[in-house]
Amino acid sequence: MLVLDAGQSLPVGRDDDYPTADVFRSRTNVSRYHAVIRFDGQRLLVTDTQSSNGTFVNDKKIPPDTEYEVRPGQKLRLAADVDIDIHWES
Repeated sequence: MLVLDAGQSLPVGRDDDYPTADVFRSRTNVSRYHAVIRFDGQRLLVTDTQSSNGTFVNDKKIPPDTEYEVRPGQKLRLAADVDIDIHWES
C-alpha cells in the first residue's frame, strides 16, 4: 500500500526511479512515466503525463498535462485495464 499525505505528489509508472515501479512493472500498457497523483489535503488530483495509453476517470480519458480532480466514488484507471483503488478523506 502506498500512502499519500497532504501536499505530497506520487509519480505513477514503471520507471525504476518511481516508488510505484514494482506495482506496475508487469503492466506493459502502463507507461514508464504514466501519471502523477497529488493530494492537497482536501482534493485528490491526477495528471496524465502524456502516457501512451491514457488515464481515465469514470471511463473518460483525461487530457494530458492537465490536473484533474478525482472525487470520492469515482473510478481511476490507467490504460485500458489497470484500475487504481484509492481511498481518502476530504
